[in-house]
Amino acid sequence: MRLDPTIDEIEVDFSVPPDGAIVHQTAVVTAAAAEASLPATETAGGYAARWRRLDGVERERQFAVNVAPEEGRLERVGRGRLDAALTGVAYRYEPASALQPDAGGLAGVPLARPLLYALFAVLALEQLVAFAAGYHPVSSRSAAARPAV
Repeated sequence: MRLDPTIDEIEVDFSVPPDGAIVHQTAVVTAAAAEASLPATETAGGYAARWRRLDGVERERQFAVNVAPEEGRLERVGRGRLDAALTGVAYRYEPASALQPDAGGLAGVPLARPLLYALFAVLALEQLVAFAAGYHPVSSRSAAARPAV
């Protein structure tokens, strides 16, 4: 962890998982910066570094340390190793080759046409109701009595 020796003190307390034990470290000061580090981080988890600035303000920075790469490396196991690893656990083993999804089948019923027909029916019904409920005054004069323009 890098510190600025003009702003930060060089004493750093690291909180180490899993129990949050405190490890005191003194930062190594160079011409440009100070750097504090833990000798080894063997446990995965959240680490915290706490230090003071020269003005007395306490600072904290948290770090996440991942697991060792060999623990995260996934590999295929056969039924024999799976049986040994899951002793006492009820499970059903199905190889991937037995799972054949129906690629040609549809996931549901196509609703585009029924929805389009329903929308057309609602639109036609709306027009009929608007015409029936609308105000259409009847002219007292007939078309023959109107003056020509």
